[in-house]
Amino acid sequence: MPIGRLGDDVDVRVPGQDGPPSRFDELTTGRPRTELAPLLPARPYPYPPGHARSLPRPPGTTCEFYRSGRDLLDQVDFYRLCWSDNTLVAKNTVPASRP
Repeated sequence: MPIGRLGDDVDVRVPGQDGPPSRFDELTTGRPRTELAPLLPARPYPYPPGHARSLPRPPGTTCEFYRSGRDLLDQVDFYRLCWSDNTLVAKNTVPASRP
């Protein structure tokens, strides 16, 4: 299956297209981005909600967000992946709406 595009869920390879369930659990911390890249959509979601962007992040990391659902009109949870030196150091699910 081709790597996902903007709006794909983190089945992380074209989720939401009658494919397998999300592969988020396969993204284990401590692994380099190069190993995990085949599991991820082509690019992170550029417009996560404010409550997701404002969450504290681990020091020295850059965090990216991926939608957990494919339909851009649906309100879905987000997967947040935080990287340091191209190594995944943290991951979590951010609820679609503020708790």
